Amino acid sequence: MTGTVYKEIRQNFPLLLVALFAPLAGYALMVLFYFIMRGGISSVASEEGASYFEMLLPGENSFLFIWKILGLLMFYYFAGSITTNLFSTDEKKKWSYFMASTPRGVKRQIYGKYVILVMLYGTFLVSQIFTEGFMNWLGWLDTGKPLPTFTNVYILMFFVQLLLRALELPFLARYGVKMGIVMRLAVFLGATLFFMVWVLFAPGAFDIMQNLTEHFTELMMHFDASRITDYMTFFISLLPCIAIPAYILSYFISCRGYLKGVANYDK
Repeated sequence: MTGTVYKEIRQNFPLLLVALFAPLAGYALMVLFYFIMRGGISSVASEEGASYFEMLLPGENSFLFIWKILGLLMFYYFAGSITTNLFSTDEKKKWSYFMASTPRGVKRQIYGKYVILVMLYGTFLVSQIFTEGFMNWLGWLDTGKPLPTFTNVYILMFFVQLLLRALELPFLARYGVKMGIVMRLAVFLGATLFFMVWVLFAPGAFDIMQNLTEHFTELMMHFDASRITDYMTFFISLLPCIAIPAYILSYFISCRGYLKGVANYDK
């Protein structure tokens, strides 16, 4: 199966470079945004004379801190959209039937897709941890205060991505990219509708959701790294036990449905 993994690496090498340098590019954009704020778009930084790293500290004027969170959410959304592109590049009947005619060809084809996704998310995880560590060291030299670290969040999101892909990839393998997106959307809408009905009609469900929303809002408004660490430790311990078996099971499900999905390819 090393041949298909090598093919995926060569084919998606630009994406690996994006994952490697995305954290550094994100910090560069934040520095640019800081200087734009100092230039007059926002008078807060210019009036208070706050340095770039001081603007990353949680507080009343932590604009860059909020932008960092939004940037992370945008990147993880972008990372999720990459999944369909990985399948669409090989969505050809001739290639698929050729792989099926080789020994263990279907398993090798699907194996390559699953491995390259782990490599993409893992590359971003390692790059983000090292980049943030270096930037936080510079921030400590500048402010004398420890900047908030999101290492636990990055590890958690790595396994969240694996779990989401474990749910998504069998649809793409079984129905093809076009029909797979439709089927995935249908399942998502059905689950959302079921959740809304549960919130509206289940006894005490609305109060539970309201309490969770208020607790999350209070946590973000009064950010404390130690509190985040306490919350994340539990989920980091639990989520791998769910995500890794789900990802492996998803691989076998995708292998079984792959040839049926080939019939839905346009060419």
